[in-house]
Amino acid sequence: MTGFTFAQQKLKGSKWLLRLFMLFISCIVLSYIQIIHVCITFCDLKTRYFEKQFELAYATKLPMFLHMRAAAEDFCEILKRNKDSFSAGVTHSFTDNAEDRDKLLSFSIMYIGINGCSLKTSENLDVVRGIPIERMMIETDSPYCEIKNTHAGITYVKSTWPSRKKEKYDPECIVKGRNEPCLVR
Repeated sequence: MTGFTFAQQKLKGSKWLLRLFMLFISCIVLSYIQIIHVCITFCDLKTRYFEKQFELAYATKLPMFLHMRAAAEDFCEILKRNKDSFSAGVTHSFTDNAEDRDKLLSFSIMYIGINGCSLKTSENLDVVRGIPIERMMIETDSPYCEIKNTHAGITYVKSTWPSRKKEKYDPECIVKGRNEPCLVR
C-alpha cells in the first residue's frame, strides 16, 4: 500500500482534512524533487520515490516543480511513463545541454526554469537561446543562483542595486551575494 493510499484510507471520513493533508504534502514534496545520479543504491531509491510523486500530483491536480542534473534519460523516461498523471511541470534551474533541453521540450506540459546557474557558460547561453519564450520560466531561486561577474550571462544584466554584506545590513540595499527577486527585470 502506498503512503498516499494509506493516508486516503485513514482520512476517508474527513474530506477537508484529506485535502489539507494533500496540500501540505504537496507543498513539501512537490516543491523540490531532485534526481541526481550520485550512487546506484541511492538513485534507485530516489527514482522509486520520484515515481510516487506522480500519485500526489494526480490527486492534488497541482503542477510539479522538478530538479534534474545529469539525469535526462531516466528523468524523461519517468515523465513519459507518467505523462497523464500531472497537469504541468517546471524543470527548475536548468543547466543541462541542448539535447536534454529538447527532450524536455518534447513534453508539451513541461516548462524550463532558468536562473543564474543556467547562465554560467557560453554553452549554457546557447542552450537557453533554444528555449521558446512561452516555455521558459525566469526564476531567482532566491537567495541562491545569482548571475556572478564570472558568468557568461553577466553581459546581459542591465539592472544593478546597491548591496552590502549581510553583517552590515541596510534596508535600502540587497544582501551581497544573494539573488533577490528585484534583480529579475
